[in-house]
Amino acid sequence: MGPVPRTLEQHTLPLNTDVAEWCPQPGAERLLAVSTYQLDEATQTRQGGLHLFAFQDEATADEAGTAAGAVTAASGAAHLPGQHLAQLACLDLPGVFDLRWHPRSAMPTLAAALADGSVRVLTLDSSSSSSSSSSGGSSSGNGHARGGSCNRWERVAAAVAAAAEAGPAAATTLASSKEAEGMAVSLDYSRCQGSEGDLLAVSYSSGQLQLFQATPTGMTSLAVWQAHQLEAWAAATDHWHPSLLHSGGDDCAYRLWDSRKGFDAPVWQSSRAHGAGVCCAASSPHQEHIACTGAYDDHLRLWDLRAPQRPVQLAELNCGGGVWRAKWHPSEPRLLLAACMYNGFALLRLDGAERQLEIVSTYEHAPGSLSYGADWCRLGGKGGTDSSGGHSSEGTLAATASFYDRQLHLWDTGV
Repeated sequence: MGPVPRTLEQHTLPLNTDVAEWCPQPGAERLLAVSTYQLDEATQTRQGGLHLFAFQDEATADEAGTAAGAVTAASGAAHLPGQHLAQLACLDLPGVFDLRWHPRSAMPTLAAALADGSVRVLTLDSSSSSSSSSSGGSSSGNGHARGGSCNRWERVAAAVAAAAEAGPAAATTLASSKEAEGMAVSLDYSRCQGSEGDLLAVSYSSGQLQLFQATPTGMTSLAVWQAHQLEAWAAATDHWHPSLLHSGGDDCAYRLWDSRKGFDAPVWQSSRAHGAGVCCAASSPHQEHIACTGAYDDHLRLWDLRAPQRPVQLAELNCGGGVWRAKWHPSEPRLLLAACMYNGFALLRLDGAERQLEIVSTYEHAPGSLSYGADWCRLGGKGGTDSSGGHSSEGTLAATASFYDRQLHLWDTGV
């Protein structure tokens, strides 16, 4: 018998919920970023927001949750011992398609891909006195801190509020001669230790990809190119090779790009393996040369990239719904968490020879909802404490986000 998922908390957000991303930075693993996206049919405007949550003790969490108002916890949910997810702050943005935390920044740094085509990068300074917020703060939904005592996480909330006040100054400025077109729909930071500078890859609804590099004055565009004929749903860096980029598009193509060779053509592509648009791509953080892709054809595929000019498909599995997101487990190399659109969320396991994939358990928010956002919690390790001294549960907990029912769930995966 496989693991049995168990709901711990569920929250209802103001708009359709589509992304959930836990912060990977040591000391800040309790931070959870959640985003929303909604099209106003009457005005044809795209609305959204960034909601910042964190684990807090029950008293503080209850106070913050009551102040927040827009987020409600499910009655009767089984919570973490002494801790709840509390919303610290929110920031109104154009519709948000994707979020990504910087994997190794000095302070928690979050990038957001927005429906107006811009990319906003927020640095959450929890140590600066200028970011401090007073006790009992309130919010009108524009990013101000909400409730609770003045501690590290409220200072983070205040940093979000400061970003809200900064407005367009907090967004990436693109060089006019190199601007991509369309909506920004996915992004990923460079993940290789020791890679030169901080690179951010972004994909757009126009089929373009853009590569940015962090500079003392902001983000500078290095390149923009037509990577796909239709929407480029996926842009992903490689965990092992700093010059390698993965992309997937609505043209059914999965492509690999090498920045050392320019972007006139991919170093490899597959246009026949996927029966519909490629929604996501993810390089394994545990095994070099291994990657997975998810597509609208309901399949998750596993790839061996040892020969970049001739990758080999190792396995594929029908997940019963389009695989919009796939996340490798932070410490177990053979486990994946997948958001399967109309078929909920699935825990997948690779067999020893990496030639087979199997679904070990499933989890669903509500019938008819769209399962979009999914991520593993990275707190410390089972049975211990994280580097902040809080509850430890690496790989045990997952946060998931679903469209239409506007739900964020925290659940125990049972693994």
